[in-house]
Order: sequence, then C-alpha cells, then structure tokens
Amino acid sequence: MTGIGTIANVAAIIIGCVLGWSFRRRIPGHWHQTLLQVLGVFTCLLGTQMFFTASQIGTPILVPLVATLIGVMIGESLQLEQRLYALGHWLEADLSRRGWLEERVAQAFVTSSNLFAIGPIAIIGSLQDGLDRNPTLLFVKAAMDGVVSIAFTASLGLGTIFSCGPVLLYQGSITLLADKIQPWVTPPLLGVINSVGSLMLVSIGLNLLSLTKIPVTNLLPALAIGPILVYILPVSQP
Repeated sequence: MTGIGTIANVAAIIIGCVLGWSFRRRIPGHWHQTLLQVLGVFTCLLGTQMFFTASQIGTPILVPLVATLIGVMIGESLQLEQRLYALGHWLEADLSRRGWLEERVAQAFVTSSNLFAIGPIAIIGSLQDGLDRNPTLLFVKAAMDGVVSIAFTASLGLGTIFSCGPVLLYQGSITLLADKIQPWVTPPLLGVINSVGSLMLVSIGLNLLSLTKIPVTNLLPALAIGPILVYILPVSQP
C-alpha cells in the first residue's frame, strides 16, 4: 500500500504523544527542563553527524551556505516562523476555549514540526515508499519520531501531537509525486539537503538549550533553494 510508511510515522507520533502525556503527570516538574536540555544536546549531535556525513559525500560548503542565506531572506520576508506560531497560538486558544488549556502549544507544535520534517530520511524514505512500495526506511523514522515525541510531550506538552499535520502533508506529497521527483535526486542534491538540514537541527538544539532564539522555520526555503543551486553551480555536480 503506497503511503503506509507515512501513515505509520504519523501513528507513531500520536502514540508517542499519548504515552508522553501519560508519563508527564508522573514526572516531577523540575525534570521537564532537564528533558529539554537532553533533547537539545541530542539534536545538536544529530545535526553535527549529518553535517560530517554531507562533507564525506563531497558537498562544497559554498552551496549550502548560499542556499541557507537565500532561504533565510525568503523565510524572513514571508514571515514563515511567525505564521506557524500564529497557527500554534490559534490551536492554543481553541484548546483553552474547550477547557483543555495546555501551556506552550505553539512552541511544541513549531519545534516538533521542524524536527520531524527535516532530514534526508523523510525524503529518501518517502521516495522508496512511492517508487518501490518499500516503507522500511519510514518505519525506522517512525520508531525514532515516536521515541522523541514521548520526550517532547513530557517536556513541552500535548502541542507536539499537532506536528502530525505537517509530517503527513510533507512526506505524503513526496510519496505521491515520487515518480516525478526520483530522477532529480542525486548524491550532490542529498548532500546539500543534509548540510542545510544539519544547520537547522543544530539551531533547534541550541533553541532547546535556551542558548539562542533562531527562527528555524524561516530557514525552510533553503531546503528548496539548495537543490536548485545544485543544478546551477558547476562545482556542485558529481
């Protein structure tokens, strides 16, 4: 069944959020900040590993750098972070009206949406699911996202569960368009996506550690600019 990998990924996030919400009531309040800090360190390490993986592929540092700078300018102009937070705040207000007041819904929604949608696994796994009906890689991602969603929900709250929407739209679209996208997916392209994604992951980690307040969502256009530069700049070709 085409798309089963994305469905499993969404289901894992939902299950993880339910478990995290259940555990949260049993976790002392002062532990929540520690959980966030641990997640921050883990995310920074994951981003660093992705960057070195991209460098081994031979991705010139100029390409992801230019892609990130252009992407930031586009994201800032479109105010992507503000718009995503506005959606999160709307969800927060709606929960409040229903008597389900939950703190930091917007932060949980924005942070988890960025984290679960960034990285080459989402792209490659969705392509495999669409082209070969092989959801194995997305099943692995589902397991990882499920574990992270437990910790996120325990520390940030139930707003994490709303990240299912962006994940479903992002990965589902790639799966449905896999036959059209696949010819364009080359090692240099994946290397650039890896590099840009690693920068975004480190930014998320630093934000979780309360060391910075980088608007990570405004970096998302860089994931589209990078592949374009791969086919414009000769240095990026294999």
